[in-house]
Amino acid sequence: MEIKARPRPKTASDLTCPHCAEPVSAKARTCPHCNGPLFHDGKTIETPVCPRCRVELKKVKTEGEDELESCPNCGGYWLDYQNFARATNPQRLAKEFADSKNHWHKPEVGPIQYVSCPRCGRYMNRENFSKISGIVIDRCGDHGVWLDSGELDRIRLFIAAGGLERLQDKKLDKLNEELRELASRVQGEEFMTRLLNFWNPKRIFFKGRF
Repeated sequence: MEIKARPRPKTASDLTCPHCAEPVSAKARTCPHCNGPLFHDGKTIETPVCPRCRVELKKVKTEGEDELESCPNCGGYWLDYQNFARATNPQRLAKEFADSKNHWHKPEVGPIQYVSCPRCGRYMNRENFSKISGIVIDRCGDHGVWLDSGELDRIRLFIAAGGLERLQDKKLDKLNEELRELASRVQGEEFMTRLLNFWNPKRIFFKGRF
């Protein structure tokens, strides 16, 4: 099934219908295109649909007994933040993927496509998971994360292969580089202070009496 890319909304208030993905007004209570209910007052959609295929999500259980919502058509997953944290727990994954540390590779980045949250209909943010994995996920700040087919497994393998440790190493390397630059600037400023003090006109005129 071909998925057409939709343009990123110009403002955070722009909404799409979570049922048919057509643009709707922030003041509307029903979609003028499909007559589906819209909620903008903190409520969530009781029967979420896939942001890619527009079919109803079904609850499934993973091998780790996590209950997730999955699209029966494309195989994508919707996870609230509690389920996402549990499914990506490093200690748990270290045991599950003990023999898979050499199997992870950085995926190719596909075309940019913004999709709407299955719970509120707002466009979600696209984020590179852990900033270095290359796995771009769709995240709603209020409700959870949408993962396309295969992304959950790639994230879990990335974590099990020590990806989060590499992120920490990268942060430490950046911090060390910033500290070296700061030390270099401080030494340069100290040198200039001593130089200016040495060439102070008063010192020259009064032959170092000051």
